[in-house]
Amino acid sequence: MTGSQASAIQPMDVVSERLAEALRHDRLDSFASASPYAACLLPLLKELGWHHYARELIEALPHFSTQFDLVDLRNVLVQLGYESSPLETRVAAIKPELYPCLFQSDSGDVYVLIERGDHQVRYFDANSNRTLEGDILWDRGTAYVFTDAPANEEVGPGDPWFGRLLRRFRGLIVHLLGMTLVVNLVALMIPLFVMMVYDKVIGARSAETLPYLVSGVAILLSADLVLRFVRARMLGYVAGRLDYLIGVDTFRQLISLPPLFTERSTVAAQLSRLKQFDSVRDFFTGANASIALELPFVFLFILVIAILAGTIALIPLAMVAAYLVLGLIWLPSLDSRIKRSGKARNDKQRMLIETLSGRREIK
Repeated sequence: MTGSQASAIQPMDVVSERLAEALRHDRLDSFASASPYAACLLPLLKELGWHHYARELIEALPHFSTQFDLVDLRNVLVQLGYESSPLETRVAAIKPELYPCLFQSDSGDVYVLIERGDHQVRYFDANSNRTLEGDILWDRGTAYVFTDAPANEEVGPGDPWFGRLLRRFRGLIVHLLGMTLVVNLVALMIPLFVMMVYDKVIGARSAETLPYLVSGVAILLSADLVLRFVRARMLGYVAGRLDYLIGVDTFRQLISLPPLFTERSTVAAQLSRLKQFDSVRDFFTGANASIALELPFVFLFILVIAILAGTIALIPLAMVAAYLVLGLIWLPSLDSRIKRSGKARNDKQRMLIETLSGRREIK
């Protein structure tokens, strides 16, 4: 093997592994060299009053990560029981009872705000890796305020942990709905463009207006392609994050269950239940997510039809009502079939595991 081939297969720098090694050997200065957000991790945990073992922090670090950014920092803190919410403001507007908090200024500086005085703030500066006192009250940026939300609480019959997990993505969902609105408006402009060509160009014999109309539609179609690409990337990001977070949370909830609940189920049944959460990831990566996002804007098309053609809009409205009625009629039967299908999958999984574990006896 040549030197170039040996260097090509060297593993890339895994920041999380370096941070874990630093914790094991008490070399805490390594956090500052990783990234500004990694430098803020330990000071922030200290001010939040976290006094647990280093092993829990090592387990909360992102695995196989080549960087440690703001998302990684917030995810680590969530794993340790501290949820955060962003607040765009000035340092002076942050109430003292919200300290300590993480602050990222518009200029890119990252601070851990520790204590506020009359005219100065005591803070940890990630760039200099020191605790300072200074007048940064008028710095503007985004503050991340932390609240206690124990990650290891036991799950109960009505525990809303899955709902809390989905609410972490409500900002992205709002952006997705906004992009879907623009995409539907562009789709609505195409038939209106055809109508204008027949009315204003062909009907009025005004061919000089056609290039302007075509140019406008070309710009709209280009914007539509860009928005659809960005929306697909965002859906893929949400799917990847949910796949990771749901896997971690479901495993934690499974571990925290009393032995009575787990011992009564076979390994195959428990694996099958965990695998069912893959449908959440498949929802965001498949066509169902686009359909769910575009469904509220169906009434926008019906409204435009009503404005242009009056009572003709009653036809698609009646079709929507008919689909809703059919869905309500078929829902009980569909629900029972889905349950039977899930039971059949569980039985198949159990049979496969039992067959593989006893293949020597079967032979």
